[in-house]
Amino acid sequence: MVASLLNLALAAVVKDIRLHEHVLKCLPQHIKSKSLNIMSKRGLITDANLPLVLHANIVSLDLSESDVSDTGLAAVAVCRRLQKIDLNAVKGTRTNITYQGLGILFQSCKMLRTVHLRRCTQVNDDCMEALALNCPQLSSLNISGCNDVTDRGLESLSINCQAIQSLDLSRTKVTDDGIALLTDSHNAATLKEVNISNCPRISDMAVQCLVLSCPRINILVFHGCPMVTDRCRETVLTHHRLANFKQLTWTVY
Repeated sequence: MVASLLNLALAAVVKDIRLHEHVLKCLPQHIKSKSLNIMSKRGLITDANLPLVLHANIVSLDLSESDVSDTGLAAVAVCRRLQKIDLNAVKGTRTNITYQGLGILFQSCKMLRTVHLRRCTQVNDDCMEALALNCPQLSSLNISGCNDVTDRGLESLSINCQAIQSLDLSRTKVTDDGIALLTDSHNAATLKEVNISNCPRISDMAVQCLVLSCPRINILVFHGCPMVTDRCRETVLTHHRLANFKQLTWTVY
């Protein structure tokens, strides 16, 4: 009954969030966490109210449904134990998340393991270098649609992060050279999932590097890569670990 009353009270507060913003800052941490969860699911988080519900013990933060900018990310710096942040653009693109905010975030939240930045179009190689230098425990990264990310960003990740398991590089500017750097690093032993779809400078070489150098890979997607030819089919389909793949899909031009 008490839990139900609490949830009802929080739902009422969140429903008229602007009227109750002054209350949020005074709440204990576990209540702030519940409020943050409700606000996150409803897309009600803003740069203004985000600092009111943050606290040092938050480990996961989903901002994918909410409209936040670099200003909001600067406030997240108090979450020193943060391990996961989701900034994916659910609809369209995000243009208000840049190096300015991400640099502060990564420098403060060094325990980050999972970072989702899909279609954050201002994300570039400088952002990747800041992430790699500050968050060496990174295991999952989604930068799909971050068209300014090139091999330079991937090189920094390859050198400084040594246990990446999941990597979505689709719709970026990475090339065969960047993939070669990745598979020549410690990450080759940990990579399980890679998406390099719609990367126009990816060819058979990148696919072969991933298949032959990454013993744990079980999801590989490379649709829409015009330089990939039918020659990679033999490498993929005759590989001795083919049966271990959960998903293996591509387009041949």
